[in-house]
Amino acid sequence: MKKSLNIQFYFFLLVFFAISSNSYALKEHRIQTDLAAKMSYDILFVKCISKEVIKNPENGIIFTNYKFKVEDSVKNKYTEEIFIRLPGGKLGDISMNVTGVPLFKDNEEVVLFIEKENSDGYPILAGFYSGIYRVKTDSDGNKIVESPITGLSIINPISKQSNTSGEVTIEEFMYSLLKQINKGASNG
Repeated sequence: MKKSLNIQFYFFLLVFFAISSNSYALKEHRIQTDLAAKMSYDILFVKCISKEVIKNPENGIIFTNYKFKVEDSVKNKYTEEIFIRLPGGKLGDISMNVTGVPLFKDNEEVVLFIEKENSDGYPILAGFYSGIYRVKTDSDGNKIVESPITGLSIINPISKQSNTSGEVTIEEFMYSLLKQINKGASNG
């Protein structure tokens, strides 16, 4: 009996440290924007319009289903709405939090880097936090991409000049992603 408890304890520690180190990697390291663009099935500018927290009856895992309205799509795989299921959420008195899994607020605007659907039919967020670029509206009504953008040259879609201002509008971001993808397609 004591040997069984020791084995269970060491197994628990092994799993705990494996999850802890992976959680750190998920939360602290971001995929470069240009690489994420090349790997993505689609890149969407969306608005979160609803969420529903459910409990899987088979295994008891809590999931949050998010529904997004598609405002713009780089590769045009999704055009109207998209549903994403992420582990975690709060259902009554039960709460399940998963490190590295993003949360979305109603009416929040974001850019999502999407991989193909999983076995349940839901699109996968590329790299969890790495696959999200949050968007804010400035005092002039411009939609500005907040998240750090790396490895991507930002081009103004009207002037075709590089953006050197530091702030990147959603139009510049989506246009620059499309240019990066087209550049990669012509080189590959």
